Amino acid sequence: MIASFAHDGSMRVLVLVPTTALRIQIAEAFEKYGVLANTGVVGEGAEFPVVGRIEHAFSNVNSMKDFVSRCNVVVATSEAIIASSNAVVRALNREFSHLFVDEAHHLGSPSWAHIRDSFAPKPILQFTATPYRTDGVPIGGRLIYSFPLRKAQELGYFQQINYIAATTMVDQDLLVARTAIEKLHEDRAAGYDHLVMARVQFINRAQDEVFPIYEELAAEFHPKLIHSRMSSADRNSVLEAINRRESRIVVCVDMLGEGFDLPELKIAALHDPHRTLGVSLQFIGRFSRGSTQLGPATAIVPKPEPGFDPRLNGLFAEDPDWNEVLHVLATGAVEVVEENDQFDAGFTDADETISRHSLRPKMSAAVYRVPTTDWNPERISEPFPPDDIVSPPSVNHERKVVWLVVEKRSPIHWGSLKTIENTEFHLHLAHFDSDQNLLYIYTSDLKSLQKDIAEAICGEDAEVVSDTPIFRALSQIKRPLPTTIGLLDLRHRARRFSMFVGSDVYEGFATADQQSKSHTNLNVVGYEDGERVSLGVARKGRVWNHQAAQSIQQWVSWCQHLSPKLNDESADLEAIFRNFVRPQPLEERPELSPLAIDWPWIAFAEMSVAVQVVVGDESHPLIDAEFRLTSHETDGPIQFNACSGPAEVPYEATVDDGKLRFSAVGDEVHVKRMRSDPEVLSDYLNREGAMIWFENETFVEGSTIFELDRAATPIDQTKLVPINWGGVNIRRESQGQDRDPSTVQARAAQHLATLDAWDVVVDDDTSGEIADLVAMRVEGESLIIQLVHCKFSSQDDPGARVKDLYEVCGQTHRSAHYRQDVAAMVANLVRRERRRQEIGRDGMLLGTPDELLEFQDLVRTKRAVFRISIAQPGLSKAAAGPNQLNLLGAADLYVSDIAVGVFDVWCSA
Repeated sequence: MIASFAHDGSMRVLVLVPTTALRIQIAEAFEKYGVLANTGVVGEGAEFPVVGRIEHAFSNVNSMKDFVSRCNVVVATSEAIIASSNAVVRALNREFSHLFVDEAHHLGSPSWAHIRDSFAPKPILQFTATPYRTDGVPIGGRLIYSFPLRKAQELGYFQQINYIAATTMVDQDLLVARTAIEKLHEDRAAGYDHLVMARVQFINRAQDEVFPIYEELAAEFHPKLIHSRMSSADRNSVLEAINRRESRIVVCVDMLGEGFDLPELKIAALHDPHRTLGVSLQFIGRFSRGSTQLGPATAIVPKPEPGFDPRLNGLFAEDPDWNEVLHVLATGAVEVVEENDQFDAGFTDADETISRHSLRPKMSAAVYRVPTTDWNPERISEPFPPDDIVSPPSVNHERKVVWLVVEKRSPIHWGSLKTIENTEFHLHLAHFDSDQNLLYIYTSDLKSLQKDIAEAICGEDAEVVSDTPIFRALSQIKRPLPTTIGLLDLRHRARRFSMFVGSDVYEGFATADQQSKSHTNLNVVGYEDGERVSLGVARKGRVWNHQAAQSIQQWVSWCQHLSPKLNDESADLEAIFRNFVRPQPLEERPELSPLAIDWPWIAFAEMSVAVQVVVGDESHPLIDAEFRLTSHETDGPIQFNACSGPAEVPYEATVDDGKLRFSAVGDEVHVKRMRSDPEVLSDYLNREGAMIWFENETFVEGSTIFELDRAATPIDQTKLVPINWGGVNIRRESQGQDRDPSTVQARAAQHLATLDAWDVVVDDDTSGEIADLVAMRVEGESLIIQLVHCKFSSQDDPGARVKDLYEVCGQTHRSAHYRQDVAAMVANLVRRERRRQEIGRDGMLLGTPDELLEFQDLVRTKRAVFRISIAQPGLSKAAAGPNQLNLLGAADLYVSDIAVGVFDVWCSA
C-alpha cells in the first residue's frame, strides 16, 4: 500500500479502514513510509507525505475540500465518511485519484460497497488476508497477487503455531484453562515474554463461567476480563495492566480485534472457537506474527459446537499439524477466489456498464432443448432495440454463459399521458449446457419464456422443454409435498385456470384427478438424497426455487444439476404424481391409530438447551423432553405424556375448529426461557405446534392433514429378522445402568455387536433419546449410523399384536428425520452423554466418551449412511399378518424416503 504511493508521489489517496486503531496505525505508517524508510527502499532525502485522518463529519463541502487539499493521503473509517452529508461524500470522492481499501473483506457491507462503487472508474486497490466472506457475498475486484502463508512462515513474518486439542467430555473450560496456564508457565521458564488471551463468545459466560476459573487457578498472573460493556476507562486500565505485565492473562469477549497489535499475545485459549474461516485465520494470524525472539505461538482448542464453517474441520481435528493445515486452508480459500476470478475473467467483454459482481439472479430458468452444440451468444441482443440495451452482452465462451441488461418502457396504466412512461430494467442471462444439449434462460421479465432469445442464440430448432419432460425435474424428490398448484381446465374455457394455495392444495389435487384438468405449475418441498429441497415447475417450460443465487456462477451450477434429470427419459410422471403427499384441511380427528407425537422437525432443530422444561422443583432442557403416547385408540382425544427427566405429566390433543389443540389433563408443565416468565406447556404447544404420525402414512400438523394416496405396501418379510431371545423376559425393555442381561435392550445390544465392528455404541435410553441404542463406525468415506428402537412385548408369548408395533414404528418415523441434520444429532448425543457423565452415569457400551466426541469431527467429513432397526420380541414372524406387515411396510418406506436408509425388524421366529 505504502510502496504504491511512494512509487507515484502524484497520487492523492483515500485509505478506507474498518477501525479507529487501524486508522491510527495506517496513518502513522504513511507519515514515515513505514518499513520502506527503515530498510533503505526510500532514501534519506525523501519527502514524507502529509497524512490526514477523518475522525468525524465535515460540516460542509468547503470545509472538506480545505482539509483534503492540504493532504497527500487521508485515512478514514467508513463510519467517519458516511457521517457527513451525501453532498459532502460525493464531493469527497472527486478529490482523490486513488482509493486504497484495507481489510477489503468488509466490502460486502453496504456502506463500504457504496464508498467503493462511488469511486469507479478511478483506480481502486484492495488489500485483505481473507478475500472471501462467510455469507458468500463477493468483495469484487480482481485478484492480482496472493502472498502464500508458507512463504510468510519461511521468511519469519509468521511464526510456527503449536496446536493443543483440549478434548474432554466434561469440564472442558477447566481443561482449556489448565492447559493454557501450564503453557504460560512453560514459556516463561524458557525466557519468553508471553501472554495468554482466553477467547469467550458471550459476556455472561465469560463473567460467570470462564473468568472465575483463571482467577482461582492463576492468581499469580492477575487475570483480567475485558469486554464491550466495560467503560473506556476500565478497558484502558486492563490494557495498561497487560502492557506493564502486571497481568499476563486476559479473558476477552470479541475485543482486541482488527488493528490491535500486541505480539506478546502468543497463547490463545479458545474456549469458544470462531465459527468462520476468515475470522479464524485472522485471529490465528494475530498470534503468529512477531519475531523468533518471542518464541512459537500456541493455540489450545476444545471441540467446537456444531455450526462452524466446514472448511475448519481439519483445523479442529484431534492432532493436526496446524502449520500445514493453515497453509492448506489459506491456499484453498484463495483458490476458490481464483476460481471465481477465472470464471469472471472468462467474460471477455470489458465494457460492462453494470458490474456482474452485483448481479443476484433468481434460481429460475426457462429450458430449451437444442439439437446442436453450436451457439451464438452475442446474438442475445438481437430481440431488443439497440437503444434499450443498458449493459451490452457479456460472454464467457468457455463456460458458455452470456448476460445483458435491457431497459423496458411501457405506457402508464392510470392515465393517458404521453410524457410519462413506466421504466423497468431487466436482466437476461443464458447458459448453454452443451454436454446435455440444454439451454437455460433466466430473465427478470417473467411475461415471456424468451423464445426469441433462445432462437437468436441457438437457432430456430431450439424447442422449449415443456409438458411431461419439464416435470422430470421433480423425479428424484421423495415425498413431494405441494405448496401451490395451478390447474388448466381443458374443456371449460370460462374457467380455464385455477390456482390452489395453502389449505386449498388438496382440492387442487382432487380436481386434477379429473380427466378434464391438467397441471400448469407445481411448487413442492420434499427430500432429495436425504436433504430437504424446494422446487417449482411450470408446464410451459420453467423451473425455479425461491432462492437467489449469490453469483452467476452459482446459478450456472444450479442449472447443471437439473440437466441429467430433465434428460432422464425413464422418469415416470404418473409415479411422480402418485407419490405426492396430499394435504387437506383438518376437519376432524383421523380414525387411525396414532404412532408418535413430536415437535415439528424444524422447530426441534432450532431448540436450545437454554429453554428448560420445569416440573415441580426440577428442570431439564426442552430438547430432552419427550412426548410419549399412552393410547393408540382410533377415536377420542389423543392421549400422551410429557416426559421430562423422571416426570411424566398427562396431556391430550383434540381437533377443535380445524386445528390441533393441546391441553393438560391435570397439572401443567412449564416452559422457561432465559430472562422470561415461565409459560405453560399447553400454550407453548398451541403456539409452536406439534406433529402427530398415524398409521397409513398419514400425519397431522397444525390445521392440515397430510396423506399419501397409494395402497398400503407390506414390508418385505426378509426384513423380519428372528433373533435368539432365550433367557430374556420379553416384557422387560430397559437394561438400566446395571445392564440387566434379561431385558430386550440388553439382548438387542448383543445382537447389534455381532452386525459390525462398531467404533462406539451408546445406550441413550432416557427421555428425549436419539434411540435406545446408537452405534457408529467409519467405513472409508462413509459414517455408518445404526439406530435401534426397543420395545417390550405386551404379553408373555410372541404373536401378531399390532399394538406392540405402534410406538416403535412411531419412533422410527421420528428418527428418520435425523438425516436432515446429522451433525446436530451427533452433537445432541454427545451433549446427552456429557450430562450422564457429569452425574456419574455411563451410556458407553463400546468405546469411550472421548471417542464419541471424535464423531463430531467425523460427521462433518463423512457421508452418513443410516440403518434403523426395531427390536420387538413380541412380534412372531410366522404369525405376522397384513396389519403388522403394512404398518412395518410404511415405516420401511419412510426410512427409505426421508433418511435414504435401511430398515429391519428384530423379532421372534
